Amino acid sequence: MAKFHFQNHQDVDIELIIEPWAMAKVIEPGAVVEFEVNDTPPPDLEFCITEKGQAYIYVLSERVRITVDGVDQEFTSPFRPSMDVFRVVRKSWSS
Repeated sequence: MAKFHFQNHQDVDIELIIEPWAMAKVIEPGAVVEFEVNDTPPPDLEFCITEKGQAYIYVLSERVRITVDGVDQEFTSPFRPSMDVFRVVRKSWSS
């Protein structure tokens, strides 16, 4: 399993949006969020800052483990929809 981390380097809390798992977590200054995903096939990843200045991470793999404040949440899917499908849905939600 591959791992990557997100750390809040700001002096204030930020809201981290994790899609398509419909998670929103408040991340305190200095806190680290760990993501663990399948190596094969490689995960679909996207990172951006929302219009409100919050961090947004899209991570999709057949198995994703997200650890926030020492609490693990694991998500599994028998198939992987394409990122393009999710972008169309996200665009319709935000308009």
